[in-house]
Amino acid sequence: MDDYRDFEADFWSREGQIPVIETIQRQLVSISRSFDSLPQVIMNELEAMADEHGENAKEAFLRTTTRDFLFKSELPGPDAATALKALRALSDHHEKLAEVFEKVRRSLPSGMPTRNRPGDAYAVIYASICMCREDGAINVPKAVKETGPFFRLLSDLFQLFGITTSGVMVEFG
Repeated sequence: MDDYRDFEADFWSREGQIPVIETIQRQLVSISRSFDSLPQVIMNELEAMADEHGENAKEAFLRTTTRDFLFKSELPGPDAATALKALRALSDHHEKLAEVFEKVRRSLPSGMPTRNRPGDAYAVIYASICMCREDGAINVPKAVKETGPFFRLLSDLFQLFGITTSGVMVEFG
């Protein structure tokens, strides 16, 4: 499954990611404007509640755990307060971050060439090759036709993942 996820993580196209980057850029501006429009009284309340949330989480954790602690770092952190600080930093610096996203959008590589290759099928094939070669359970041939144990394994896995194929021969050379 790790090999499957690793392969899928690399299987993307530029055209599919540009809208995601543009959406994030728009959301950065929207979040910043919304955050900046909050009155100071609400900001103070957010900070107080975030601090309280962290203390409550720490106390609840200490009540339910049987572990001994040597370091404070082993306790739950002030996650809500940290997130609020991150939101403030995002609000203060969203223009610079938007510039970075814009530079990435302009220089984005093509990604893994997709052409007619369905990413999920290739991810299953890649993970199967890794698994079989590592364990030595099934000999992985240089190419798969409609015979042999590796073909049967792929057929079962494709059925399990709901993947349909055109039946073309795949070479692994």
